[in-house]
Amino acid sequence: MLSCGEWSSLVVGVISRHLNVESRNEIIRRSSEEALNRELNFASHLGLPAVMIELKGPNNANLSILLYCFMLKATAAQIWIRVPINKPKRSETDPWEWWNTLRGTSNTEKRLNLALGTVLLFIWHNIAKGNIPYLIIQPEKKSRK
Repeated sequence: MLSCGEWSSLVVGVISRHLNVESRNEIIRRSSEEALNRELNFASHLGLPAVMIELKGPNNANLSILLYCFMLKATAAQIWIRVPINKPKRSETDPWEWWNTLRGTSNTEKRLNLALGTVLLFIWHNIAKGNIPYLIIQPEKKSRK
């Protein structure tokens, strides 16, 4: 069982991967926008210190708007943007450019942070004394196909 202090510093929410707020299909896009807002609001309600969302490609203008609007109204929660370390084969642009564009269109909000991951999953924790962040690196589980 987690204490209140542990809950508010050690638990990170992860946004559903199936959401597609950049879809050209209006029904899928709106449904994904509503689900994203529900998940972000629920994470805020739970008092989570951070929420992680994965970028799937270079076009993230709508996601940028949604995240920035959430950060304007939310408490001190951070949003961690997870990008692949290596360029996916199907992509023409470097994932760093995905992150850089999203960050720029989100008004370089300080609560929007980068989480690298393909081979490694980076999880930030706060040390109870002094709230000093430290990094735990662990192998990412490979999915079975």
